[in-house]
Amino acid sequence: MKQWPLAGPGRPLQALLSGALLCVLLSACGNGSLARKPEADRGDAAPFDHASIHVVGRVRQHRDAVEYSWPGIYFEGRFAGSAIGLKFADSGSHFNIEIDGQHKEVISEPGNRTVWVQGLGGGEHRIKVFKRNESAHASGRFFGFEVRPGDKLLPAPGPRAEQMVFIGDSLTLGYGNESIKRDCTDAEVSASTNSALSFAGLTAKHYDAELHLNAYAGLGLVRNYADGFPGTDYRTYAGRTILHDPLSVWVKPEHWNPSVVVVTLGGPDFASIDDSKRWNMGTLAPKFEEAYVDFLSALRSQYGSHALFVLGVPETADPRLRDSVREVMARHKLAGYSRVDYFGIDMAALDVQGCHWHASLQDHRAISKWLIKVIDRWRPKASH
Repeated sequence: MKQWPLAGPGRPLQALLSGALLCVLLSACGNGSLARKPEADRGDAAPFDHASIHVVGRVRQHRDAVEYSWPGIYFEGRFAGSAIGLKFADSGSHFNIEIDGQHKEVISEPGNRTVWVQGLGGGEHRIKVFKRNESAHASGRFFGFEVRPGDKLLPAPGPRAEQMVFIGDSLTLGYGNESIKRDCTDAEVSASTNSALSFAGLTAKHYDAELHLNAYAGLGLVRNYADGFPGTDYRTYAGRTILHDPLSVWVKPEHWNPSVVVVTLGGPDFASIDDSKRWNMGTLAPKFEEAYVDFLSALRSQYGSHALFVLGVPETADPRLRDSVREVMARHKLAGYSRVDYFGIDMAALDVQGCHWHASLQDHRAISKWLIKVIDRWRPKASH
């Protein structure tokens, strides 16, 4: 039976959150090019064609493109033809390409160019371009789709009826989940992270829901992993459209009203506590609980009390994070919000074969099944 202490000596890289430490301390998050400035406009690009592109996730609109940095952003379109071009200015992201609902290929760090997906056969097709990895200190731009002479872009697919938000850290975004080894370089972390197959991506797909994946590796609500980046925490970035730009304040669109908001925060807060430092258990738990209650209240104001809030907790041999989250739930209910539930992630049941002892693809499938059971408790019996 594996034990997963949130504090104390021993196996410093053999804990789920240790990869988050690498991410925070190296400012890399699996991408050695994150310190670059945002990709520049293309001078020859036409105005961004909203009619042919369904955009999901937080993006900043430009005349000719949308700019993004959160993981899990995606673009959907429809076209008639045997090939389609994807116009990028992005040297740090990896993308899953789906054609007609089936995985076609991965496009990695496309740079400033048009990438063609070919050999599709004639007729009408649907395409989905999904950003697999995080890129917290740089942004990319997508300029839209391009077709060959004689082919045709069709009106974009409409939005799905259901919407879900997932808020968390490296576990939530699927850090290194496709890796076949635990010892990974930055480039290997970036290439092997597939947010579409994180428990967040899998759960949204199960419900055929639109997805906002607002996850940032290594950050806690009041304390980051190993006290990295003092003076910042997840809340520093939670309201941004572009993570490295403090002026890019995200405003919730009127159409964005998620039915489920899953929050999995606190692992970095409670990991590797050193009682000799500022954050020890006497100082951390009260501040964490206060910050979490305030954070949930702000989310309630943003998304509405109709949404179900599910609070995820990586459960280990150390009960302190679990106890604090249960206290947050109790306070939330006392404040009059009944639609809140607890989602325990049994760390001892996972193989953590991903990069730096993070959850593997198999683990994420298991976590998603556990979460679906929690969500289904709140749904009419005939729904799923």
